[in-house]
Parts: sequence; C-alpha cells; structure tokens
Amino acid sequence: MLHMISLPLINGLKESNSTKENQAIKKNNIKRMNDILLVWHKAMPLLEMQYFIHTFFTWGMSNVCGRPRQKEMHPCTFSNEVPKICFLLQDKGDYYELQFRFKIWNKILIPNLSNPVFFIRAINDPAKFYLLSTHTDITNFFNKFKFRILVLKNRYDGHFKKSINHLAIIYDMKFKGVKKNNPLCWRLSPARYYSLLILLHHCRTPWLVAALA
Repeated sequence: MLHMISLPLINGLKESNSTKENQAIKKNNIKRMNDILLVWHKAMPLLEMQYFIHTFFTWGMSNVCGRPRQKEMHPCTFSNEVPKICFLLQDKGDYYELQFRFKIWNKILIPNLSNPVFFIRAINDPAKFYLLSTHTDITNFFNKFKFRILVLKNRYDGHFKKSINHLAIIYDMKFKGVKKNNPLCWRLSPARYYSLLILLHHCRTPWLVAALA
C-alpha cells in the first residue's frame, strides 16, 4: 500500500491546455491507473486473508483526516473471483435498452450503482468487492448512466449500431427480442414519440438526447 501512496496523482484536463497537452495528460493518466491497478492485484492475497475489513467513503483523499467514525464504516469482503463484463440488449417496444452486467463463473450479476475505481460489486451483495482484471473506461462510462443506456429504434443505425457491433466482438452480448442482423429502423408514431419525451425528462439519459436530436 505504501507503493500505491507513492504513485503520482491523476492529473485533470484543463480547457486552457492545447489538444496535444491534454492528449499527453490522458496518456500519462492511463499509465498511472494501470500502475495502481497492478498494486491492487498484488495486494489482493493480503486482503483476502484479513478477517475484519471495512469500507469508508471519503469523497477523495483530501478529506481523510483522523480516525473515521464507527457508524460510517461498513464491513466488506474482497473476492478472488475475476468478473467478466457482459451485456444484454433488449427490445422495449419503441426503444432498445443496453444493460451492463458482469459474470462470476456462469452467474450473471447486475452491478451496484456505486462502485470504487478498479472494483465492481453486485446490487444484491454490495459488501462483496470484485477486482477488475484490467482498467477500462467502459465500466466508468456505463457507471455514469446507471449501467443502462436507452436508444430509440428509429435512431439506432445512426447512433448506436456500430457501438453494439464493437461491444459484441469484445464482450459477451445477449439479445432479447432482438435479431443480430435486424436493421432495427422502425419509425415512431407521434403519440409514442411524445411519451418517450416524457420518459427522457424523468430518466435524463444522454443517449436518448442524442437519439432525439
């Protein structure tokens, strides 16, 4: 853990920087994140042997000072099982829903809406942490949207289809009510269109914003 503390902090991007400077910052940040993940993998055997492990949400290292209060600490465990990312694409009538999930052996789990960096946990067992095998932005990306993305059918080809094809190549993808080779270009009736506008207002899903643009 001392090695992890000694690693440089992740640098933020600045609008005043040039595109080249921000690209260099991104490249260095990826390297640092991979270095930190490597330390976590080395530390996992030690964590698994501990009997009393608790989590404490700090809102950043700058807020860590003194001993945490007992009521803010929650017991947890670390698993040596490696989670595998998978997806489910479902037909929801006028739109499609892409769900981010993960597998432990052959059991498919729904992620908890809050996960620390490098880790993922199931919604039905949030006290059990699984360490991801690699650092990938896709987990952080889906985490921002509560692990589900919606897209209107008549906008699927222009905004979504290529991404689905790429994901299906890299990860296990299940289809429910959707044919893999289906062009998916149905049109919406005005009544259904405005009902989805109401849905958009409540769920505030950026992919629907892009679809309705």
